[in-house]
Amino acid sequence: RTRRAFEVAGSGGIFLTAVSTGTVGIGTQAPASQFHIKNSSSHAIQHIQAAANSSASLRLLNDAVTWQVDCRTDDHFGLYNQTAAATRLFVNTAGKTKFGDGNVTGTAMDTSGTV
Repeated sequence: RTRRAFEVAGSGGIFLTAVSTGTVGIGTQAPASQFHIKNSSSHAIQHIQAAANSSASLRLLNDAVTWQVDCRTDDHFGLYNQTAAATRLFVNTAGKTKFGDGNVTGTAMDTSGTV
């Protein structure tokens, strides 16, 4: 049995569990990965919210590359390759999408309309 190092619970159940193996669970007593979020009653939606005029980002990295998923300061969505210092996907607030070499003002690939 895995020993729980820290736990926060209330009348609604377990809210947060830190296990002695270094894993953390929100909504679960048995985290299956380093950080495990579980919602037993509905969809699992997580929020990353920044201050006004700031970007909200999630960085994913391994030994070779770092990617960043962004809600940018200009309110557009971006997928940014930190390692190459280049935007690889850009979606503006009107839904226009650009894939390409990172030059979001150039002529990579612009699309709009419906599919």
